[in-house]
Amino acid sequence: MGVGNEKDDEKWESGWTEWIPELWTELGTEAPPEELMEPTLTVERELGSTTSPDTDVIVPAGAKLLPMTKSKLLCSPNYDRDIRHFEFDLSKSSVMYNTGDSLGVYPWNEPSQVAEFLKWYGLQPNEILKVTDSSNSGKFPNVMTAAQVFTQVLDILGRPSRKFYETLAIVAEDPNEANEIRFLMSKEGKQAFKEFLQETPTYVDLMKRWPSAKLPLEYLMDLVPQIKPRLYSIASSPDHDGDNLQLCIVADDWNTPSGRYRHGLTTRYLRDLAPTAEKPMMVAARVNNASFELPADSKVPVILVALGTGIAPCRAVIRDRIVAQRNGEEVGPMALFFGIRNRAEEYSYGEEEWEKLHDGGNGILTVLQPAFSRDQAKKIYVQHRLEENAELIYDWIVKKNGYYLLCGPGGPPCVASKEAVISAIATHGAKDGFNQQKAEQYVTDMQISGRFNEEVW
Repeated sequence: MGVGNEKDDEKWESGWTEWIPELWTELGTEAPPEELMEPTLTVERELGSTTSPDTDVIVPAGAKLLPMTKSKLLCSPNYDRDIRHFEFDLSKSSVMYNTGDSLGVYPWNEPSQVAEFLKWYGLQPNEILKVTDSSNSGKFPNVMTAAQVFTQVLDILGRPSRKFYETLAIVAEDPNEANEIRFLMSKEGKQAFKEFLQETPTYVDLMKRWPSAKLPLEYLMDLVPQIKPRLYSIASSPDHDGDNLQLCIVADDWNTPSGRYRHGLTTRYLRDLAPTAEKPMMVAARVNNASFELPADSKVPVILVALGTGIAPCRAVIRDRIVAQRNGEEVGPMALFFGIRNRAEEYSYGEEEWEKLHDGGNGILTVLQPAFSRDQAKKIYVQHRLEENAELIYDWIVKKNGYYLLCGPGGPPCVASKEAVISAIATHGAKDGFNQQKAEQYVTDMQISGRFNEEVW
């Protein structure tokens, strides 16, 4: 049912909240009283101080500042999606990566929103904050400005935890506000809370909605988590591109049921940067290891399925093979099935890279099968292209022990693509003893051995 696990919208928190009162009843004891624990931080405020912050840019542990040298829009400026190509120069850093790795980018909160919040809360942007952390969490430097704390460190524009709601209910001086919060946290208010969350409220939104629950600075800095990195698959190959690390990212934006426009923190942050090779923009980031496996032998066939900006890791794999071929290695066949809405705006790298590498079937990209879902009356999705190439899929995957890699947003296309592969094995492998059940088991075995990979988000 997905209650209290990774399939639950609220992860474990909602399941725990509904279950814990039943535990107290079964134990025949009263629930512990609601009380505000002492903060782990002590914060000293100094307005007009001559003290300087420890650093101008707060770099999270494990991250490094990398110069972004390029931000190129891959679609028209007036298109309803913002798809961009980014480049970072690693030449003066110790940062290294492998094909298939991802880059974790640490964004900053939007400065104007931070300034508005600081004014509402009663802090000056240049006010010095001296922090003593009894827990030694390493969350903050010892000396910062208020603007630094709320721009570079705290995820005040992120999704609040239930603990934050519960804390606001404890400190709320207005009984009506406290009751509203407690109702949303209750079993009876579950549906109302679900609808409330559709507006994607932030920490700032909650504080402004229930102003009588204004938390002291120590508690606010203690309860709001650090900004976490957002991971993006790397679109380049170190052997092909050297110290030039590249990303392909689509902006994450949406309208809430009430019509309020929202934008993902990191894609907004990256979009607003305007780097050049002469004046790069420094971005805090760290490399994360690949979540999928690649064949060590370049002769092994590879079937790549890209959904939208899932083209990024597929591009890295293709560029790896280009280098192998240049080095005189024998390179096996590659197929790219690329699912996007239309050719004109979303065929990222298509005309300048994929079409040339395919070269009418004579290039290193043996098979090129784009699926433009909205360029014709009948929608064509990537799974349809896989179905059209069922015999090839059986030959490459079963006969030649090939690899399958799908990258992109999770959902029905991922499931349908997997089903297309299973169907291809069952249909064209019937003469070899395959049926539906054996085909499903074959794909399961591929997953276990690392030959069937899905990098989805």
